[in-house]
Order: sequence, then C-alpha cells, then structure tokens
Amino acid sequence: MLLELSIGLRYLRPKKRKGFLSFNFFLSTLIVFLGVYILIVVISVMGGFQQQIKDTLLQADAHILIRSRPEENRVRPIKDYRKLAETIRKHPDVTAALPFIKGDGLLRRSGYIKPVQIRGVPIDPKTRRVPESLRPLIIDYFGQKLTLPVRQVIPAGRNILVGYEFKNEFNLDTGTEVELIVPQGDISARIGLNPVIENFRVSGFFKTGYYNYDSSLIYLSMEEAGRLYGIGDQAYGIAIQIRDVFQSKKVRDAIVTEIGHQYMGFTVEELNENLFTALQLEKGVMSILLFLIIIAAAFNITGSLIWVVMDKRKSIGILKSMGASSRSILMIFVFQGFVIGLIGTASGAALGTLTALKVEKIIAFFEKSINGVMTFLYQLFQMHWNSITIIPPIYYVEGFPSLVEPGFILWVCGITLAITTLAGLIPASQAAKLHPVETMRYE
Repeated sequence: MLLELSIGLRYLRPKKRKGFLSFNFFLSTLIVFLGVYILIVVISVMGGFQQQIKDTLLQADAHILIRSRPEENRVRPIKDYRKLAETIRKHPDVTAALPFIKGDGLLRRSGYIKPVQIRGVPIDPKTRRVPESLRPLIIDYFGQKLTLPVRQVIPAGRNILVGYEFKNEFNLDTGTEVELIVPQGDISARIGLNPVIENFRVSGFFKTGYYNYDSSLIYLSMEEAGRLYGIGDQAYGIAIQIRDVFQSKKVRDAIVTEIGHQYMGFTVEELNENLFTALQLEKGVMSILLFLIIIAAAFNITGSLIWVVMDKRKSIGILKSMGASSRSILMIFVFQGFVIGLIGTASGAALGTLTALKVEKIIAFFEKSINGVMTFLYQLFQMHWNSITIIPPIYYVEGFPSLVEPGFILWVCGITLAITTLAGLIPASQAAKLHPVETMRYE
C-alpha cells in the first residue's frame, strides 16, 4: 500500500513540461474545495435561519396543545380545566400548563376591518400580570422590551394586548378603542350564529417575532374572552411547555394516556406542519443542488486521471514488467483520486466551518466596507449615499444566524471522499488492464 501511495503522490507532483496535467489536478481540487465549502456555509446559514424561526415560534406558541375530542363535529370547551391543568403540571417533563380560550373574530377601527385571532389567557387576579411565558414578549410603543412588572399587565375590564405589526398597521396607541366582532354561542364558529360587537381598549403591545402572530393575534383575559364568546368559565384547551421540545410526541402520548382519551394532544410540529415541512424540504433540495458541484468535481477527477494514464503508459508498462500486479496499478490511481478528494474536502470543511461560525461578522465587515467606500466616493462628487443593509430586517430574523452541525459536516466529508475516490476507478481499471508489451511497443 505504501508503494502504491508513494507512486500515486509522485504522479501528482507538477512538472514543467506537464503544465496541463498539473492545472487539471489543481482545478479538480479547487472544485472539490468549493463544493464542500459552499455546501457547509449555505446549509449552516439555512439551518440558522430555520432554527431562529422555530425558536421564535416555540416562544410564542405551546409545545403541546390539549383539547377535548370533538363530539358531533363540534369541539367542546373544557369545564374542569383547572383540575386538568394541575394534573398535567405534575408530569416531570412539563414546565408550564396554561388554560386558554381561542377563537376567531374581526377587529374594526375607523371603518377598517381585519380578521384576528383572539386568545384569552389566565391573568393573576391581584397583580393583573400576564402568564410568565408571555411576559418576555411585552414591549412598549417603540418596540423595546418591558421588564418592569407593573407594565406586564392586562388591566381589569375590556382591555387587550395587540401585536407590534398590528399596532403599526392600524396606528394604535395605548388607550385607543377598537371594536371586536365575534360569533357568540359556541367556541367554534358556525354558520347562523349571531355576531356580537363590543368595544375594547388597547392597553399594551407584544412582539413574538413571528409575523403571522404579530399582525393578527390579540391577547385578553380569560374572563373577558369567556364572556365575549358566551362560554363562561370554561377553556378551549391547555397549552403545555416542556423541558425538551424534541420529546414532544413522547410526552404528549404520556399525558393523553394519563388524563384520558377523551382529550386530544397536538405537538407544535403537527400544529405547524406546513411550515416545518417547507423548511425541511427547502434545506434538502438545496443540499442536493449544491452536491452537484461535488459531482462535477468527480467528473473532472476522472478526466484528469484518464490523461495521466495516457501520459504514464510507459511507466505503467515498466512497473508491470518489474512484477507490479494489476491490483497495485489500480490502487495507484485510486489513491490519486482519494488524495485530491482529501485535500479539497479537508480544506473546504475547515474554511467552510470557520466561515459559518463567523458569517455574521464577515457580512457586517463587507457591509461596513461597502458603505464606507461608497460614502467617500459620493462625498467627492458632493452627493449623498444612503447606507445599504445586506440583511434587511424581514420577519424579525435578527442578524445572519448560522447553525453549524458537526454531524452534517462529517456526513458531507464522508460522502465527498467516497465520490472522489470512486471517480478514480474508471481510469484506474483502464490502467490495470494495460499489457506491458503493448504499452512499450511504440515508446
């Protein structure tokens, strides 16, 4: 093996009269490097964005939702929700279990109407503070988080909290009065129910970071929600937070078994199945497309090694006449493909991982450099340059998040090494079949 590896490495060394071959080997290594580098950086950044979206969604919603089973195609509210929530809290994996009321409606102000999601949450009767999971989301008019307990409240009476995007769209301020229009008589809206219109006052704002919630969700106390929908002291369901969200299905099944099968449980993945499926599909398709770069590198390696075989016909003949076996000749060229893949993969993985870890600082550097250069050039001509932002604040995705997954990097390196090594099999098998007399006849 050492002899074959030594000869293979010798054939890879550049020679002045073999500049074309040397360039081919350099190009093959470069393509492997670029394929691994781009794949790791792009997938890490995509993973970072997806993880930030998931974290934002999990912060704003429950990990597990418990509801009563439908009867005659109607979802019944939970009457003994306090006892049920207390039973669920005793589960060792549960960190919080909050009853709530949920329904749809319309918000009207100054002739404008918008569909909204209305959610009633339990409010402390003494302090009027919102549940602990909701407190970090409370903000002031300018979008800054509020940490003072006195501000994390929903006052008694007809008061609501609205999302930050909702506030901007309707130009709402604390004290602004709006009308809520809801179907009354059942927690699930059915055709034929009479609409109820009531005035509510905006008492504060929240920002979850998830656009769909911040533009259409409204919080109010459970007492007001029960009165608004006409269901009284009942709950739509129990929202559960657990220690490990990756164990949500297992915990859900255990909880449903304990409380009885008259209740149903839904995990956050099931409640947002379309979103999670789309994110996973996007990541998978992008991985396949970027792997085509590595496939292109494999073809380039095959072509390069074919040229080497043609160029080294005399050397191959001499080696065979000296007793080298066909297997040894085969291994020489297989090792060449392996070495090209190893160099390209190792350098691409190392630099790709480093870039993925520092991508936010790199983007910020380029952003600052571009703005600095353009500002200077514009000032020379007495013009004004508006600073650009490479990462616009879309859907509250802050910065340029990146999630480096060691398992994925190892998988990419392994697959790349396998592909590049196998790329040398075709020219290697051709070299192994050469007859020593035929290879030296015309030399």
